[in-house]
Amino acid sequence: MDPEYYIALYHEGKVRPEFLEKNLLRPLTEAKLEDYASAAKTFMLDISPKWNSLRSYEDLKVNDIDETLHTFLEEESIYLKKEAWIESLTEHLTLYEIHDALFGTSEKELIEKDVIEYIARFLDEAQTTLSMTDRDLGMFNTFKLYENIEHDGDSESYVKEILEKLKIKDVEKAFLTHILKLHGWAGFIKYRSEDKDYYPQQEHPSSLMDYMAVRFHFELKYMRDGKINDFDKLQAYIKNNRAYAILKLLQSKGKLTGTYNDAMEEHEDYEEILDAYVKDEINLDSLQIQLAKKSLPSLDMTLIEFANFAELLKKEEGFLWLKSLEDSYISEHVDAFVSPHTYDEKPLSSTIFCLDVRSETIRRKVEESGPYNTYGAGGFLGIPISFVEFGKAHTVALAPAIIKPTKHCF
Repeated sequence: MDPEYYIALYHEGKVRPEFLEKNLLRPLTEAKLEDYASAAKTFMLDISPKWNSLRSYEDLKVNDIDETLHTFLEEESIYLKKEAWIESLTEHLTLYEIHDALFGTSEKELIEKDVIEYIARFLDEAQTTLSMTDRDLGMFNTFKLYENIEHDGDSESYVKEILEKLKIKDVEKAFLTHILKLHGWAGFIKYRSEDKDYYPQQEHPSSLMDYMAVRFHFELKYMRDGKINDFDKLQAYIKNNRAYAILKLLQSKGKLTGTYNDAMEEHEDYEEILDAYVKDEINLDSLQIQLAKKSLPSLDMTLIEFANFAELLKKEEGFLWLKSLEDSYISEHVDAFVSPHTYDEKPLSSTIFCLDVRSETIRRKVEESGPYNTYGAGGFLGIPISFVEFGKAHTVALAPAIIKPTKHCF
């Protein structure tokens, strides 16, 4: 969430100052900056919301850049480490997404569409008019019929085969990247595969490896005729066209201004364009630090020290706000539940009624008649069952949450 969201909660009193101050001390103490706790709080409340607006080309025209700070940021920046920069730009990107960025294709739209269409049809739980046939064979075996795949092994062996064709070396990273693309579907398939009592899973089994087989199959299918159809060719292409590749990746992420987009269309001196971009970025980073430091005139830090200070706070602020919000919530609500209850007058009795709107009128009358307490509880007759409605494939557990039904009722 953006800082503005949490700051609004802070001003509403939903994030309490004492918890924000307490949580701020952890990263500051670790960095031996605990004496600057007050400045850190001011930074999070007043400077962070306008952080991005401090990088302005208009302000760059009227402000001088500190040379010492500029040199420091240049040496520390990722811009001069081209390999690391490319790695950060391609992190969590599939081969087809990188291909789309470099060559302006739209493979992602086609691949994700096909993946969703198959997965949705296979995992259908009696929601469609015409259901997919042969789903009892399992997700991967059904997929082999769906795509006319000739493969005698299981989904794992098929995935290994495709990984070799795509020249994927970091398998764990590739799996994580693909899972993140449609994480909702991936999470649902994982849930199904781990719940032995889930009826649709019993009837139409699936697994995350089956899902990976579907995703990698479509990636290979659509990339087969592409300019870059495996990661070895991708690495070779980027090595020979490093400046162009970086610019195209930046462009695909919306990080190039119109000036640089126009320059890429007008001529092909990409090294010159990239050098100009890097120069502007470092100047803007320097300006951002200088303007932010002006907002804290009494802060006893050099610009370089403040740059490290600001980097620390920007890195930690998301967690700090969330932790402070959670601590405030726990203090306000959870503590009220665990603290001993005190009564103005000790109740003569406590009565438990069914948790039902029809009981509410009785409960009100009882409590109005004197010092009596009433409570509502869900009724349960001791028969835990999973009910499958007619025409449906999913179950509804008719039992308290702490009890897992062992019987199915159709």
